Amino acid sequence: MKNIVIWLGILFFPLGIYLLYKWKKKRDAVKEENQRQETKVYVNTILPEVSNANYKFENLLHYESGYFNNNKLKAWQLDVGPIYSKLGTPKVDVLHIESEKLSAITTLKTNYEQSEKIRTERNEAFMQHELKECDHLFSNIDNACLDEQQRLAIVRDEDNNLVRAGAGSGKTTTMAGKVTYLIERLRVKPDEILLITFTKKASDEMKEGIKQK
Repeated sequence: MKNIVIWLGILFFPLGIYLLYKWKKKRDAVKEENQRQETKVYVNTILPEVSNANYKFENLLHYESGYFNNNKLKAWQLDVGPIYSKLGTPKVDVLHIESEKLSAITTLKTNYEQSEKIRTERNEAFMQHELKECDHLFSNIDNACLDEQQRLAIVRDEDNNLVRAGAGSGKTTTMAGKVTYLIERLRVKPDEILLITFTKKASDEMKEGIKQK
């Protein structure tokens, strides 16, 4: 009798292990599906924020928005960071959501992860566009035709811009060109522009140069 019990145990033990394995696998599948559905609902709730973030980024890429400087990018990243973090955990590509919604999410992730590269490429194209559009303007600044370096110094509008050049190389003329560009091209109000020099003589020269233009 004892031997029969042992043999029955040997025979049914693998079956029990198999049934337990199947039960756990089914339970995990149900749990995973429930989590997927919950995540899908969650992702759908933040899609308006995703679309709005993409819209803001696209506006920064338009030439009408001017130079895409670092300050603009950091402000966008600060605003979008929490949304990006929410999308970092779920594997949205396996949620089986509509292609349009998935595309919006993918676009946001790409914009956020490659924002610096996109900004650099956009600004290179923007500066070339501005050089072409403002050729006539830059050809007559304080009775001078600006060279390429001066023109690039004017259209580049990073948070901080350092122009290093020797005496008599045209720094004051470049500043006059910058003021002209801001007012005539970007429609900046004159009283929103502040120019500071180290000496009164330099200040007078700059005033005269800008007044002549």
